[in-house]
Amino acid sequence: MKSAIKLLLWLFGATFVLLGISLVWLVMFFEPSDYRDEIAQWLAERTGYHFVIEGAVSVDFEHEPVRGFFVDIGVRDAELTRADEILGEQQLHLSALDFSADLDDLFASARGAPLAGKGRFDVVDADLRKLLANSKVNWDAFTPQAFRSVSATSDFVVSGDTLSLTGLEVSMDKTQISGNLEIENLSADQAFHFDLNVPSLDLENLLQLSAQGPFDGLILLNLPAILVAQSEVTGLLKIGTLRSGGVTMSDVVMPLRAHGGVIVSSPITAGFYGGEARIDTVLRVDGALLDFRTRQQISQCRLGELLSDLELTGVIEARGSLSANLAFSGVDKASRIQSARGVIEFAADQGRIKGLDLSTLIEQLGRNAVGIADDSIGESAFTSLGDIRATLRVEKGLLINEDLAFQAGGLEVRGAGGLALLSEQLDYRISLALNNRELASVLPPPFNSGMIVLPLRISGQWHAPSLMIDMPRMLQLQFQAAMGGGSGLKTPPADVRAARLAKDLDAELAQALGGAPDAAAEQ
Repeated sequence: MKSAIKLLLWLFGATFVLLGISLVWLVMFFEPSDYRDEIAQWLAERTGYHFVIEGAVSVDFEHEPVRGFFVDIGVRDAELTRADEILGEQQLHLSALDFSADLDDLFASARGAPLAGKGRFDVVDADLRKLLANSKVNWDAFTPQAFRSVSATSDFVVSGDTLSLTGLEVSMDKTQISGNLEIENLSADQAFHFDLNVPSLDLENLLQLSAQGPFDGLILLNLPAILVAQSEVTGLLKIGTLRSGGVTMSDVVMPLRAHGGVIVSSPITAGFYGGEARIDTVLRVDGALLDFRTRQQISQCRLGELLSDLELTGVIEARGSLSANLAFSGVDKASRIQSARGVIEFAADQGRIKGLDLSTLIEQLGRNAVGIADDSIGESAFTSLGDIRATLRVEKGLLINEDLAFQAGGLEVRGAGGLALLSEQLDYRISLALNNRELASVLPPPFNSGMIVLPLRISGQWHAPSLMIDMPRMLQLQFQAAMGGGSGLKTPPADVRAARLAKDLDAELAQALGGAPDAAAEQ
């Protein structure tokens, strides 16, 4: 018995001696860089990714009282490749990859168990377009340099079938992104969870001029989810300042969920020119086909700043509210425009036109005064605007308005017409009416009846329209006024067709939100 115990002790001792000698040999004589291919093959078998290691490889054995024995592995300059039915063939250059694993976990992995450990990686100047070369992203919508230079660094933990990235820092062209990302079910149908922050995002630096618009921006923000739309995605995106289509939003909070090709962002909240915005969107992806629905509610925004940013005018000051419902589908811009249906409602109770006092100017003209007083034109002069209302319908490729109405310095203003969205051809009629007998008295008949009516027609290309007086309409309205029939500029009736369309779109969006994962609880 004693001899058996001695033999067992000797065997244990010999084992530890041999282990010690092996560790000494590994530390002193083993050169990991000589085994790049073997290490790459081992990593490929356990991660599903193919590695090509070009730089140095280091292996260090460490021991801590609590943790026990573990190994630190360092890789420099490696190419990472994977074939995937969603993203296609991917290539990524890793400038640095550091990985630490307990020896027990490492031995378990060698026996076929999932890889477990932690580390850090650095990616420098990756070309996202090459990475997503086989995806269905329409790169023609982006500027030539967009997504060409992407760098990233992050700590990571691999546990079971889950990869967690913490302290993620991404630099993409002029955009900085930070936050956390978790990928579950690495070996099966992946599920993505994220919490990301972007201090500033200017979509105008990413999109071609032809693709710059508020709705284009909303679709682009869904791009990460579109790429993995058939997977499960949940997350939160926060953007300090977002610029798209000339419009700027602040403090954007965008929750996002995706499953089975349905992507939901609801509710998106943001600051909007001193007011508040709430946006709900549902996007369905089926190959190249996009079905997009959105509802936007904006309250008490500074209208003048918005119009100035849109390069429409810089002389208007007003606070207004806007609501918009829009839906479209198609595989390209033309089909989406033709299929678009929508209603946009705008209202502003008080406002003014800077630089011109129209009331004072009209009084001067009525007195047949010579010249124009200094107080009617200049920085301190303004014309009051009141009770501005307008409803726009989007249907059959047209943007239609039939009920523009407001007052400006004693003038009654009415407008109606439309814009062909695809050709950008404008045909709009606006009428001005002024009841001023003093001014009318100096005009020839039939313009001297007291009511002065000026109908105008605005037509041509949206960016360079022409303005002309609609003489037949002016004569008609003027004779009508002279006969005691008034100006003809009556308050336009409510757009019943727009009201029905808005109701239908609200119902369709509610159904789409209710049919999306976890969406019903968000309404």
